[in-house]
Amino acid sequence: MIFEIKSFARVRLTASQRREVERSLKRAVKHNPVRWILILPLDHSPSEERWFDRLKEQNRGIELEWWGLTWLNLSFAPRDDLRRLVESEDYELLRRAHEVDIEGRVPANLTASVGRLNVLMNRTQELSPYWRADFSTAPDGITVTYNERFPGAADLDPVQLRAIFRFPTSDGRAAAAERRLKDALDYGGDIEVDGRYVENFEIMSSLASRAMFEAPGPLERFALSSLDSPKDRGFTLQMAVVATTGEVKYRLPMQVDQHTAGVRGVRIRARDATESLEAELKVDRKDQGGRLSARITWRGVTGKFPYKIRPGFEIFTRVERDDHIELRIDNQSVARHHAGTARFLVEARLCADMIVALEKLQDHCKQTFPIPDDITWKDAHDIIAAAQVLSGQSIRTGRTGIELSIKPGHVASFLKTARPLGITHLRGEMIYGITCGGHQMNIGRVFITTPRVRLTNLAELEAIADIASEPVARYVCVDDDSIDMQLVAPN
Repeated sequence: MIFEIKSFARVRLTASQRREVERSLKRAVKHNPVRWILILPLDHSPSEERWFDRLKEQNRGIELEWWGLTWLNLSFAPRDDLRRLVESEDYELLRRAHEVDIEGRVPANLTASVGRLNVLMNRTQELSPYWRADFSTAPDGITVTYNERFPGAADLDPVQLRAIFRFPTSDGRAAAAERRLKDALDYGGDIEVDGRYVENFEIMSSLASRAMFEAPGPLERFALSSLDSPKDRGFTLQMAVVATTGEVKYRLPMQVDQHTAGVRGVRIRARDATESLEAELKVDRKDQGGRLSARITWRGVTGKFPYKIRPGFEIFTRVERDDHIELRIDNQSVARHHAGTARFLVEARLCADMIVALEKLQDHCKQTFPIPDDITWKDAHDIIAAAQVLSGQSIRTGRTGIELSIKPGHVASFLKTARPLGITHLRGEMIYGITCGGHQMNIGRVFITTPRVRLTNLAELEAIADIASEPVARYVCVDDDSIDMQLVAPN
């Protein structure tokens, strides 16, 4: 299809203008069009219609059409943005005045409010024939996004934004804001800068567009968002545990959340399916040195259910001393974290063991609750130890002392047995359980076995005269050893 647009200003076509149309049609025929449309601000007269019919007869293989003034008016009427551009801002003033009068009234219901919003949004679309305003609402206000009305519109009415920033050395927060801004400019991403750091903000465009884009009053904040590149996501990103031999022991698929570019290079942000782990890759372009950096973090485990996030952390339960973690794109290693030096891996291993253990304990106790906010590393070790006991393992509790309650009236008989033993071994049973975030989890009956221990408060017990009291005998290990614990096998 070929459109032939002519801007002949005379009332009727002259002979030379007709010859020009014929030459244009002859050139168009060389391209084998199916349809050829002549557009000019003129409805044809009877003689012009007969002339155009002859052109149709001479070119029967092509559909010829004449779009004149009537077609132009019908097409132009609903386009208020074009009418505003041509007729200036004073067109249809009476209708606009009526709309302003309506705006001042209190809406009767939501339907009336929506109707007013639609009118305002439609009027906003009249501001420019090149730019379309799209609205969205959020708790912090209304966002207006400008998009070109049609492909190439931005080239016809270009808009450039230029910001000048100043970060005073006397401002304690300025350095951090400057680093975040530089990082976003270098690799893309989303950032907000406090308006006090924006020294100047200019909109360079046509006068009409400048009036549309400019906001009155001081700039409160400057937000920069990079366009994502979903078309560039045709790759597979994985986190892998790799042995010193090069064998891949475990793979964890990562989903790419963001793929942006800046003046220095590209940034890739990804997460696992449980949204517990996050990886960030920054790759410099070759002319910037081609450097690659990676960062692996977890988004936090508190408030999440162990059974939901365990798949994401299970990879770290398999890390051994000499293994390392790699990020792989299409099975090619692009970054690694050495297990021997990365504190991240040490903490991740402990966190993973705790998550697996807590899930096991919850299954045993028929409880389901999220990981508490106030959990500590000591709590994590206790949870792991409890799960090991539940599995039937004999564990070293780390405790070097034990207290035994003596029943009232039995102090003398206890001393008769304990006094001659001196250093001895103890073995007994007790009910074992732990508390996690206010949840009591009972593991069951366990054997308590001590290494060599001695009674430390013998004199105190010998001095007790009240046979009704319930004293405590305190034993401590003598060889820097600790007490063992093992689950009593059920009958």
